[in-house]
Order: sequence, then C-alpha cells, then structure tokens
Amino acid sequence: MVVARRGQRLVDHLKGTMSKVEELVKANPVRQVIECMASEVGVGLNHVVDAVKLAGMLHDIGKSLSAYQRRALEDERPSFRLHEVVSANIYAKACLIHAESEGVYPHPYPWLAGLTLQSIILHHQGLRTLTIESLFDRGLRRLVEDGLNESMANIRQVVSELKAGISHKPTLRLLEVVEEYAREVLEYNPQLVQQVFSLVEGPSKTYLARIATACLMIADCWDAYMATRDTTSRYIEDAVLRYLRTLNMRLG
Repeated sequence: MVVARRGQRLVDHLKGTMSKVEELVKANPVRQVIECMASEVGVGLNHVVDAVKLAGMLHDIGKSLSAYQRRALEDERPSFRLHEVVSANIYAKACLIHAESEGVYPHPYPWLAGLTLQSIILHHQGLRTLTIESLFDRGLRRLVEDGLNESMANIRQVVSELKAGISHKPTLRLLEVVEEYAREVLEYNPQLVQQVFSLVEGPSKTYLARIATACLMIADCWDAYMATRDTTSRYIEDAVLRYLRTLNMRLG
C-alpha cells in the first residue's frame, strides 16, 4: 500500500485534496476573484478549476518514491523532504511527453500548465521555504534512483486507482502518460521544471497562480487533518480553520 502518511493511503489523499481544492476555488468570494482575473486573460472559470484540480490530484504524487515509502513505514511522523519538487518534476515530464505525442499541452492554454506546476511545487511554501537552489539539490537524483523499479510500480498503482471515475479527458490522458512512461517521468530534470514554471507570465496570470497555490495549501492540510484529526498543528488552527470560516465553510 502506498501511503501519504500513517493511516492514509496516498490515492485517498490525492482524491480528497482534489475535491477540497475544487470546493475552495468555487466558494465566494474566491470564485468571483478568479472569474474576474480569468476574464482578463481570456480563459473561463472552468479552465482554471480544471488546472487547480489537476494540481490537487498530483501535488503529492512524488511521495510514491520507494525511499519516501520506507520512511513512512519506519517513522511515525516521517519527513518527505522536497516531495513537492519530485511531484512537480513528474508533472512537468508528463506535460512534455503529452506535448510531444499529442502536439499540445494537457490544457487548452499552455500557461495553465505553469499554473498547475506552480501550485504543486509551492504547496508547502507557507510552511517551509523552497529556494531555487532546492531544484538543483544533488540528493534529488539519488532519491529518485533509489529503488527506481519499486517507485515505478508504486506510481503506476496510484495512478491506476486515480483514473477510476475521471471523466475529464485531458486529465485522464495525462494520467495515462504518467502510468505508461513511469520511468521517464521519474527521471529528474530541474531545467524542465523551470521551463514549465515560467509559462505563467503577466500580473493577472501570476495572481491566478498565487490564488491556486493558496487554495491547494489549504486543501492539502484540510484533507490531512480529516484523515488524522491531528490537532497539534498550529497551522490547522491559524490558517485552515480561519480560512474556511471566512468562506462560511466547515472542516466536515
């Protein structure tokens, strides 16, 4: 079983976070702000929502790595160091393979791929600092190469379960790419991560990416809390609960 943490399967966390981030971006006044900014750059609310949901689905896919899973078994509160970078790399590589095979990115507007990637790679930025040097951490390649065959099996298992119930064709196709090219998407390429990250240009697009990232941060912690009921985290009280109250939403 591939886990996100003790007591929660990774696939359940990814599905739960995807559902919760959709709730957040569709809640007023967040929805109203997104609609306004999206209209300025010529996209619809649904395009932004699809991109954010994809970020929710893949934000922790990097935890499939064999090295991370060993830590999850050994430690009660394991640290998945730089898993957001690994997840972003998997997404960036899948985007490139998708573009090469289909002729387009898995979004109607290429910059939305950058929004998804920024949300993934920055979804812990409020809890710890991720620097540009982190992308070039030499330990990342060693981490990916450690138990590569097991990591490939893990990621295929998770993606196979994620595909169930997905009707959005671009998302489904991207998951198929990850499943089919598991070895290729795991190979670490920081330059490609930077390339997709930089697709977001201009103030309105950048602002939308920041909103998406903030919503994913909240959704991630929200879902983790629902699975573990861990009340020891100040972040739950200081950010998640207050944010949900502002939107007239409840933890559940």
